[in-house]
Amino acid sequence: MAKHGNDSHRDKLLNDKDRDVKNAVAIHGNDSHRKHLSNDKDWRIRHTVAQYGNEEQATALSEDTNDYVRDAAKQRLNDLSEGN
Repeated sequence: MAKHGNDSHRDKLLNDKDRDVKNAVAIHGNDSHRKHLSNDKDWRIRHTVAQYGNEEQATALSEDTNDYVRDAAKQRLNDLSEGN
């Protein structure tokens, strides 16, 4: 449902306990979904948001407490600056 559903389906999945579901929402959702997930306690969710988020989200996550999240956010910012 996270991949093929619509935004209202994804809204309902934002608080799912399954990490894979939240990751799918971070990948296939919109910026409001990623904004919500950018504060998730699980660093792996924040990492996915850093990889797929917009410039604002990547900038915020570039200051994350987790090294992997920070690195992914910095790579995303680099990709966005190059037009990718």
